[in-house]
Amino acid sequence: MIKELNFKLCQDISCGDNHWMVLEREDMKPLDKWNQTEVQQWFIEMGMDEYVNIIKYEKIKGKDILEGDELFFVNVMGLKDDQYKKLKYEINKVRNITCRKSTLWGWGSNKFGQLGQIDYYNNFVKQPTIINLPEMKDENDYVVKIYCGKTYSLLLTKFGEIYITGNYSVKEKEANFISSTSNNPNAKTDKKYKTPMKSKVVVQTPISHRWVNITKEVCFDTGNNLNTKK
Repeated sequence: MIKELNFKLCQDISCGDNHWMVLEREDMKPLDKWNQTEVQQWFIEMGMDEYVNIIKYEKIKGKDILEGDELFFVNVMGLKDDQYKKLKYEINKVRNITCRKSTLWGWGSNKFGQLGQIDYYNNFVKQPTIINLPEMKDENDYVVKIYCGKTYSLLLTKFGEIYITGNYSVKEKEANFISSTSNNPNAKTDKKYKTPMKSKVVVQTPISHRWVNITKEVCFDTGNNLNTKK
């Protein structure tokens, strides 16, 4: 079954002791880089097919849409007031988006909930199964990196948010995934060895085995450092 799957949009792969994950992501160009054909397709998807020929005749590209003012949309494209408002709304939705869709696949051991599965009795997932992604704080954020530990899994987003699922501790995560204090000149250090101090915070596995945002638990508290005397 695994050999038959073709992850055409694969962006990242990771494996733990006995579980695997694959991140698929469909990226998209910024609006100002869209060509005429892409703008036409966008209008079709919005249900504004009547403007496709105008876009073709006027050779309108994404940059023209992004920089266009009301006169351009009304006089050149012939949009009515309600259509103009709709288009402005849709422009704001895609202006800064570079990811159209993300899909996370996982299979293997789920004994400790490392696949984010809620069912405790589903200890082993035999074939690649879609794993629900966490709800992002920002609608424009998306997963850029995945990591499978021994009994847990981690996600890192474009905006630096860290999500975890399974049985883990912050100490394990720091050792295997990311060291948030390694390049921080303000980070607290162990005076004896002059090395970054490890966090003593241990985050317990939630009973539902869902993704948990632990960004604050593993990142250095800069506010406290600013108040620390040198």
